[in-house]
Amino acid sequence: MNNKVFLDILKIDILYGNPNIASRYLKNKKKYKNIFKNMFLNILLFQPMLMIVSYLLLFFMYDLKQNPEMFNFIYIFFMFLGLSSGFMVTYNIFYNSDDIEIYKYLPIDVTEILKSKTLTILLNIFGHIIPVIPLGILFYLKNNFNIFEIIIYPILIYSASLLFLTGILIAIISLLIKSLFFKKIQKFFIGFMNIFTLILIFGFIFGIQFYSRELSNFSIADKGIFSTIFLNPLYTLLIVCLLSVTGIFLYLKSINEISKTYFKDNNIIRNITNKKHYKNKLSFFTKYHLDLVFKDSATITSALVTSFIFPISFSFSFFRNIDKLREFSLVAIINVALLFAVAQYSNFTNLSSIIISLEKENFNYIKALPINLFNYIIKKLFFSVFISAIFPLVFIFGVFLYFKFNLIHIFIGGILYIIFSLSFSIHSIIFDYKNFRSDWRNVNELFSRVSKIWQFLAILCISVVIIVFVASMIFASIFKNYILIPYFIIAVISLLISYFRMNKFRKSLEK
Repeated sequence: MNNKVFLDILKIDILYGNPNIASRYLKNKKKYKNIFKNMFLNILLFQPMLMIVSYLLLFFMYDLKQNPEMFNFIYIFFMFLGLSSGFMVTYNIFYNSDDIEIYKYLPIDVTEILKSKTLTILLNIFGHIIPVIPLGILFYLKNNFNIFEIIIYPILIYSASLLFLTGILIAIISLLIKSLFFKKIQKFFIGFMNIFTLILIFGFIFGIQFYSRELSNFSIADKGIFSTIFLNPLYTLLIVCLLSVTGIFLYLKSINEISKTYFKDNNIIRNITNKKHYKNKLSFFTKYHLDLVFKDSATITSALVTSFIFPISFSFSFFRNIDKLREFSLVAIINVALLFAVAQYSNFTNLSSIIISLEKENFNYIKALPINLFNYIIKKLFFSVFISAIFPLVFIFGVFLYFKFNLIHIFIGGILYIIFSLSFSIHSIIFDYKNFRSDWRNVNELFSRVSKIWQFLAILCISVVIIVFVASMIFASIFKNYILIPYFIIAVISLLISYFRMNKFRKSLEK
């Protein structure tokens, strides 16, 4: 193997997986001449050390000796998280990479390309399952193992898990490359994987916050299968060997299959995915924009999924005191609705802030057409708000109905969420129009248009909403529902400001 060629390909794959870093590097290569050295140090040293220390502090509060089911729950969670997030990277590298056509005509051995892509996948999983090490350290420490075992067993378990997940992912992608059915449903499948990852994260947060002995349902033995195995040194070494050998076997067998058909099948993939299969009664506008949004997994993750993690996890922390929430249900629901809207739209990392730039060069052609551009942008605005509102409204209605809150209060909360979302999204779509970009390669590059000052203000804005949330729940017993009057005043003012700004924007387009 040509080490220099391999290293160059690896750099390309790493940049492809980190578009924001790639953008800075391409703009100023002199300034970022040590970028790859710094990235490897961060990936392999600094970030792992920081995560190990952070998770040691987090897991230290749990007695993993008395409650071994907690060990099983956390270990299983991070294995599934590594698998789901690793699949997204695997999919992007093998399916969405734009380097295949270039490599075909270069004197490069296909095995070097595949090994580089595999290593990129392994580096991605490396960070996602690093909490297995502090989990193992505390598990063996609580169970009175000696210092050597406390250090070496967690590292062995982590390494074996890493090899196993890598082998599984390569085997999955090998099967999918041969599957014509997957080529037809890949957009839906990628959307499903993003949602699955989100559900995993929420499940972990919910499980940690509402931890009880019922988590032992994850186990199939008295102490749980993994905690039972890892308490026995012989069983530990056997499972480490089994995971490692299985991972390596799956990798070698699958990578051989991929190398035989990789280039040919990528051509098939491109030919199939370039064809449109619209057999429905949706309007052309709706079909066109659904394709814009859901053709890229990064768009789904960054614009539709990531912004929900914080408000949902924060809201769950309040459900511990469910009786107080029911007593002041309208206050609680409206606070949750406001938190969702602010978290989604404050930092310009929402669908409305990229809905124009997603069209790339097509938007320049649309501007030249004899159509009402303002009406077209308004339709894009309502489309983006509708798509973005699906998950929050499902959460607001689903969770509060589950806890038997007042239905009228839930409707009021949902309406206020829509009002705030429409008001905030107007500023986002105007921002996108004024900062339109057609030369982006990954949707994350569009989010980098926001200045650091605004990012700080966005964090400050969310912090203020959290303080208001907590304060309103504390003082609700004194002021009752009258405490919500400022919310409705702010909603009206926000709508008026957004209306006047949109009207000014309309006039600027008509000139």
